Amino acid sequence: TMFLKIHSFITTASLITFVALDIHSTNEGTTDAKEISSITSRVQFPANHTKRHVTKKNTILSKNTKSSSKKTSKNTKSSSKKKSKKTKSSPSSKDTEVKKHNILWILLDDISTERFPESGNQALKGMLPGFDELKNDGAVYYTHFYSPSSVCAPSQVSLFSGMEPGDIGGQYQFANDYLEGKANYATVPPPNVKFAPEYFRSLGYWSTGAGKLDYQVGDVMPTFYNEINGGLLVDTLQPSVLNRIWDPAVEQGRPFFGMLNMMDTHQFITSMQREAPVPLTDPVTGGPPQDLPFKHFGYTQPLALLFNTGVNGTAQRGMLVQQDQDEVDIVGYAGDFDISTLSHANGGIPGYLPEDNGIKSILAKEYDVVRNIDYRLQKIVAKLKSDGLYDDTLIMVFGDHGSGTHKGKLLLQPQSTRTPMWIKYPKEIQMSETVHKNNDLHNIDSRMAHITDIYPTSLSVIGKEPELYMTGRALAGKYEDTSPPREMMFSLLARVAGQHAWKSFAAYTKDSFYQTNLININSIQDREQLDNEGEAAMLLDAYTQSLYRTQTSFVVTPIFDRLRKLMRVNALDPTYPSKYYFLAADDARPPSELMFDLRTDPYGTENLLMDYIYSVGQGEIVQKWGNTITNVTLAYGDVSEERLSMGQKSDLSNLRKGLKEWIGKNTYVSEEVDWTDELFGEENRMAELFWPGGIQPITSDVVVGSPFFHDDVVKSNLSSETDGTVFRHASVSATNRAVCEKLGAENKANIDVMSPVNSGLTPTEYTSIRNQKTYSGFLYGENVNLPVTLAWFLGQVNDCSIFISSDITFMEIDCPGAGNVFVFDSRDSTWDGTRWVGVDDNGDWLSAPVTFWDGNAQKLNMNAFSHYIFGPNRNAIFSGLNLDGTPFTSGKPSDLPLNMGFNPAPLYFAVPNEDVESLEPTATTYPSAPLPARVGWSMMTDSSYFKAKESPTMDDKGSMQLVVEGRMVIFARRDRFNIRFESFQYDCLLWGVGNLVSIDLSTTESMHFFAQGVRKGYTDSLITEISFVEDDIGTGSNEFEE
Repeated sequence: TMFLKIHSFITTASLITFVALDIHSTNEGTTDAKEISSITSRVQFPANHTKRHVTKKNTILSKNTKSSSKKTSKNTKSSSKKKSKKTKSSPSSKDTEVKKHNILWILLDDISTERFPESGNQALKGMLPGFDELKNDGAVYYTHFYSPSSVCAPSQVSLFSGMEPGDIGGQYQFANDYLEGKANYATVPPPNVKFAPEYFRSLGYWSTGAGKLDYQVGDVMPTFYNEINGGLLVDTLQPSVLNRIWDPAVEQGRPFFGMLNMMDTHQFITSMQREAPVPLTDPVTGGPPQDLPFKHFGYTQPLALLFNTGVNGTAQRGMLVQQDQDEVDIVGYAGDFDISTLSHANGGIPGYLPEDNGIKSILAKEYDVVRNIDYRLQKIVAKLKSDGLYDDTLIMVFGDHGSGTHKGKLLLQPQSTRTPMWIKYPKEIQMSETVHKNNDLHNIDSRMAHITDIYPTSLSVIGKEPELYMTGRALAGKYEDTSPPREMMFSLLARVAGQHAWKSFAAYTKDSFYQTNLININSIQDREQLDNEGEAAMLLDAYTQSLYRTQTSFVVTPIFDRLRKLMRVNALDPTYPSKYYFLAADDARPPSELMFDLRTDPYGTENLLMDYIYSVGQGEIVQKWGNTITNVTLAYGDVSEERLSMGQKSDLSNLRKGLKEWIGKNTYVSEEVDWTDELFGEENRMAELFWPGGIQPITSDVVVGSPFFHDDVVKSNLSSETDGTVFRHASVSATNRAVCEKLGAENKANIDVMSPVNSGLTPTEYTSIRNQKTYSGFLYGENVNLPVTLAWFLGQVNDCSIFISSDITFMEIDCPGAGNVFVFDSRDSTWDGTRWVGVDDNGDWLSAPVTFWDGNAQKLNMNAFSHYIFGPNRNAIFSGLNLDGTPFTSGKPSDLPLNMGFNPAPLYFAVPNEDVESLEPTATTYPSAPLPARVGWSMMTDSSYFKAKESPTMDDKGSMQLVVEGRMVIFARRDRFNIRFESFQYDCLLWGVGNLVSIDLSTTESMHFFAQGVRKGYTDSLITEISFVEDDIGTGSNEFEE
């Protein structure tokens, strides 16, 4: 008899480390890993998936006769018909001949086409050897490549699905924002939609990701990547990232899919909200590049701008965010790029910006980080060539939308939607007939292409036909789309974080650009005339948020601020062009309609549909900028076609008609403004479809179909009652399963009830990062072989640690890769508004200590965790009250009051040396932190520690999930960080993706099979584990039945 112990338990595990597997390859995409040796790697976990526990009975399977096996299979199939429809989630298998070329996607975050020489801009001509090498090797540059949105998440959900963001429900930035009035949800794609990483994994690809992962469907999806190596602003050349993209694939004899998000040009960097560039590593030495001007900073450095703040107004380096640009001038640049070479004539200064040293200096920083990207590209190509993979690798280098410095990201301008793309096809792939040579004898393709084309093109290159749900086109390969070239494309812009008074659409051809903005001054005033009760605050928000200067305040915008100063300085100069400030005027906002003729106005600065009327305000007091100008206001005329030629009128008619039709085809987009729910109405209706009642749906458990034997291989199909489920599965020997056991099976068996300080670990000394005090207690982290990860909606880091003191009164969570150090001291929770209860002024307990572990209830004591609030609003946030006793309110999500009911907020034993009135100085702890400035953190009530087995197995005993909400200055938002330690590391398994599995039982050792169902946007299913007992393996029988 063969005994199969079926264990089910939930996990928020994702994917990673490797052990020897015995899974045979099938045409449904399972993995041939029979010869794989054990490999050690980092571990990762998703962030927001709810933990559940169910019990399943043990099942007995016996090897028997062939006829009995068929009978059981028939009965099982009949029984299953009584249940809900089950889903088999493998991609279509209509293509039998698939050439598994390697696939590498390199995303350049926030970059406009006009920054590159291909656009005619000569600023970087001859300074990008990495791109030149790619082009000399035959890469195709797509001259008209476009994005569906001017912000990241909607563009990237399109990239990964091959669909328009409004057709999949991913048009808002970000889906999972926690905002007052907005329903909670994640994007839930149609059931048949498979995102690129899980599709390629189902074909047997090794899949890795690095960088931010804002795909709208969840924080970390277990079916997407085998490994995620780094989150926001990760150095993609460090060995722990670069060597993991394809080295494991080579070792395992399989192709690879890699997604690298190059964030060097992200708005955080180019706007200098974060002064330090993304670090660079020389992958050969593992250290800073010695051949670059600023070593690990590449071609630029922190504090790269020069201001006239030195003695007698001399140039001095400084931090941009600390300067008042109304008063201080930018006078130079301290990076490598020579700003004197930038001009209108060579395209280095675009036509919508003046030739001003301040503007040049800001752009120089962007040009230098483009050179940093080029260095990364050089090293990636060199490694591919050295490893013999280059000729057989599809390399796609592309932007997600326009530049973050000005008139690109956020504003839905021509520079917002047009971004560059180069594709280096595998050597044996024939390029499209539309490819031709430019003057430099490089390959170019002039078709209008779209970010949704990247996924279907990748499929076509490997011989797979793109799925019918994809709106993108294959640009080359076996299934190249040969329909007539597109003549018109479309983009949209909806809510961005807390700025929700946005609803804009654009339609454009190569020659014309048309935009309609449904929330504009006229529509707001029309709504105001209705005088609806309770809408005053919402309309005030709409007035404020629809201003360009409010929209651009999403992050730091130095060029926009510089333009506003220059506008005031030159306000009385009739020769100073309005094209430099039509976006920067004090009350400038998106007009109801605009049209640019790109043939005569290539930068898009003259709206042909209405007059712009400027007025200059002047007072008696000399202002910071040196004159008495107080403001420059802008009024918009009526929409009129009087200035249009007959050809332009025809273009406008076609653009309006095409846009209307396109909007109608988008499932979750309308042409109307929904003013309900504080302008969240349309989004909330969609959210209700995805998460009814605001509750995240749960993926049903995996159903393991009737198994059957062929020699020593057992096969089965996986299914689920949740439509749209994608399955991941793994098989491992008992010996290799033990590698993934981190607290030890013997410890778990011998310790009846575990706690954070009673799990079999040995106490160690630990020095706090926050307060420099030394404690004795228990440390979890990768350096002690107890991996801890942090996951949030912008990515995942794997270098965290958790320390808990022996007396359970102190806890510190350190995640260097994210720049986070969260600390908790239980004494801080005793503050009653005037004093610490039970604690003297020296911090000594006067009675029994309050601890983070409730020994009686045997669970985390959430009342022992204080809220840590910093900054000038800390008292009002903590108490919920202003000084006069009235309720404290703020439009910033980061200022959401705690309503503790008393003033003042406490000082903190956990951080005794920090100035609580200023911003929390994470930047001094980790200067290269992606988003260092925080105004506080709190431990959330859904944190948990698993003291005993929560399911029929003991695999989650001793695990912990700590959910911390951080209040961020950047974006003025609150975010949840999931910090996890799992006593059994499920990411230590090499997971395959697909629904048909084959397990080799020829070994003389026990085998273990794992399976999990994942529905994008849902909570993941339970994991089912089936144990094949050692005594019953390798007996040679050919069939068995349940």
